[in-house]
Amino acid sequence: MGVLNRIVLIFILLAAAGTAVLSYFLFEKRAQMLQGWEQMAQQISATAAELDKGSETQLAEGFKEDALHHRNSLEDMNSKLQTLSAGARKVVQQRDDLANTIKDLAAAVEVTSVDTKQLASVDKYQAHQSQVLSSVRNIHARNQAILRNFIAAGQTLQVSGTESGIKNDRGAAFLNQIRGAVNKKNTRISTYETNIRKIAGVVGKSFNDAENQYASSAATVSAGVSAQKATLQATERDLKASQNK
Repeated sequence: MGVLNRIVLIFILLAAAGTAVLSYFLFEKRAQMLQGWEQMAQQISATAAELDKGSETQLAEGFKEDALHHRNSLEDMNSKLQTLSAGARKVVQQRDDLANTIKDLAAAVEVTSVDTKQLASVDKYQAHQSQVLSSVRNIHARNQAILRNFIAAGQTLQVSGTESGIKNDRGAAFLNQIRGAVNKKNTRISTYETNIRKIAGVVGKSFNDAENQYASSAATVSAGVSAQKATLQATERDLKASQNK
């Protein structure tokens, strides 16, 4: 009987020791889980604060101290986490809308190479954004060059204009001035050609206004006029000499 009691006592002591060891491990595990929970809560709070920056979502208000404490009810924590998910979805939607807006704005200036998926990608958006901005700047530089050339063309017709003035009314007033100056030039040229044809008929020459013969025809008429003038002057000299005799 004494031996049996000793055996039972040994088993009880071993069970107590095992229970103590198991309790220790369980306590350590609980401490690790609580520490992990606290770290997770801090990261969620920090994430909410990051989402609030510039977006005015105010998600961090619901994740202050003790908002995600392990003693809180699961229903309360689930409600708060759903609020965070909803806020994140709004931020993502805003990102997608901005990417589509950039695409539409770029298309308005003839840049059609915008890829909204690359703009939405965290790894690719910077490179693609630089590419889009470079394309837009090139188109802007081209348009500015066209505008300056337009102004220079007006100056050859003695029509003055400014970049700001042309931009204000899309060049309507400046273009009307150019049309008026061109019409005056055309009227002057038409009058000149009519008179030179008359002169050509008087001196017995022909005038051709074709582009490749314009200069040579005018020179021919001029030579004919010079010849007629020389003949007239010679005739006048002969007449005066005859009168003197």
